[in-house]
Amino acid sequence: MSANVLKTMLSAKVTVVLINWNRIDDTLDCIESLHKSDYLDIQIVVVDNGSIDDSLSRLHTIQDKITIIASPDNMGFTGGNNLGMRHAAANGSDYVLLLNNDTTVAPNMISALVAAAEAHKGAGIISPKIFYYDHPRLIWHAGGLWNARLGIAKSIGHDEIDRGQYDQSREVSWASGCALLLRRTVIQDVGFLCDDFFAVAEDVDYCLRVQAAGYKVLYVPEARVWHKVSASSGGGDSPQYIYYQTRNLFMLQTKWIKNKPTFLLARGRLLVHYLIRVAKFMGRGQIRANIGIMLGIYDGIRGKTGKQEYQILLR
Repeated sequence: MSANVLKTMLSAKVTVVLINWNRIDDTLDCIESLHKSDYLDIQIVVVDNGSIDDSLSRLHTIQDKITIIASPDNMGFTGGNNLGMRHAAANGSDYVLLLNNDTTVAPNMISALVAAAEAHKGAGIISPKIFYYDHPRLIWHAGGLWNARLGIAKSIGHDEIDRGQYDQSREVSWASGCALLLRRTVIQDVGFLCDDFFAVAEDVDYCLRVQAAGYKVLYVPEARVWHKVSASSGGGDSPQYIYYQTRNLFMLQTKWIKNKPTFLLARGRLLVHYLIRVAKFMGRGQIRANIGIMLGIYDGIRGKTGKQEYQILLR
């Protein structure tokens, strides 16, 4: 690391944005791990997304260590993070770290991300290596690939044991919103997360927007995060999560695939993928999961965006 990079690192202000929604124990665990960081100039902002438990009262017990932004309603991953990003930008942060509240981080995670950002000025988003919390050597995300011809977003290394096969820093197509570092100039040039998505796939969309603005997305394996997967969204097989995942993948295709033959091919492939999932869920008796898929397909095709709460998915 050069002397200039080190000097800038030591003076760069980082704001960490956490979204809390009724899972205060996870949030407090994440904050505890952040307090062990070897990076000194960090501000932790917790956006409470309309929690109905005792989250706010427990957050106030540590209000001398964090900044609390209380939203009266659940604004989703996009809306909650946008509140935190606006706060960070208004308070002169050089970098903003979007971090899921159901994570813990290595002590050097922030310093590794900032060092990479300072060494690669063309990178607008910097992404760590993310592991499963319950299986600390099992990779959850080591950067992402976006296949523009098929309209598919894939996590590199997903469900692979870490043997050093992804230990090289490199440019990637997208970074998971579970943990990503943004330059302040990215927010100024690109704006905020798109509220049309509400939750799920907004990270892919944002990374594609950032790259369209001329920035790169950089994966940095020295920075490590452990993720309690799907705790923040209520579970990967929850009908509500499946609805947003399904709808938003259709939205991504509509937004980012401009060639009509390519779009039709990608759309057909995605429909087949979800029909296969319907058959699997049917075999398990997961009727509401299938309702989530069918509603997601319907809303995704007709362009119904933002927060949607179908009672049959919430029961």
